Amino acid sequence: MPISEAGMRWPWIMVGLGLVALLLASWYEFGRVSVRGEWRVTHVGDSLSVTHLTSTGDSTVMVKHPALLFLFDTDCRYCRPARARIVKYLRTHHSRIVHLYGITRDLQFVKNQPTDGPLPYYSTAGPNSGLTFVTEVPAFVRTGVQGHVLREYVGIPSADVLDSLFELGPSRDVLLRQ
Repeated sequence: MPISEAGMRWPWIMVGLGLVALLLASWYEFGRVSVRGEWRVTHVGDSLSVTHLTSTGDSTVMVKHPALLFLFDTDCRYCRPARARIVKYLRTHHSRIVHLYGITRDLQFVKNQPTDGPLPYYSTAGPNSGLTFVTEVPAFVRTGVQGHVLREYVGIPSADVLDSLFELGPSRDVLLRQ
C-alpha cells in the first residue's frame, strides 16, 4: 500500500513542533531573571515577619533589623555564583551596619558551614519562617529598622547592586509608595 505525501509530512511536522517546544523550554530556563538579575517591588513596604531560623549550632535565632537576607537553595544553579559574589564582596567591604543572614531550607548545608566565615548561614524552620513569599532564588531582601522590606533583588548581584542593598535609608520605591 503506497504512502501518500500527506502521510509523510506528519512525522516531520511533529518533529518540528517538538523542536520548537524544546527551544522555548530552553529559552525559558536559560533566559530567566535569575541570570541577569532584577529589582522587585512586589513586597517593598511590607512588614517582614520572620520568626525562627536555625543556626549552624542548632540554636534558634530571630532576625534582627535592619537586615540583609540572602535566600538561596543548594540545588539552584544561580545560587552558588551569587553566594560566591556576596562572600567576595563581604571580604572587601568590612564595615556593615545591617545584620546579614544567608538563608536556605537545607539544614545539613547550614550545619556543614564554618561559623567564622563572612556570611553566617541559617536554615528556615518550616513554613512558619515568614519567608513563604520568596518564590525565586537567589533573592536578596533588605529590611529597615522596623522590619519593613526596603529593597528586593532576584538574581546574581553586581557590586553596584550589593552597594545598594547595603546602603542605609529607604529606597526610592518606598518613598514613591508613601
